[in-house]
Amino acid sequence: MGSDFDTWSGVEGAIYMGAGSSWELIWLVLSIAMCIAAIWVGGTHEADAYRKAGDD
Repeated sequence: MGSDFDTWSGVEGAIYMGAGSSWELIWLVLSIAMCIAAIWVGGTHEADAYRKAGDD
């Protein structure tokens, strides 16, 4: 995955090798799923901590 240019003036198009392929959608869905999982895990942890502290 090396590059054979010395200056930015010779760069054309996307540098990311997966651009324009199905990997973009896969990474997007994966990142959305990870964000939702983090919110869910954090929410359940907070709810459990409040229950244990008696601050219902």
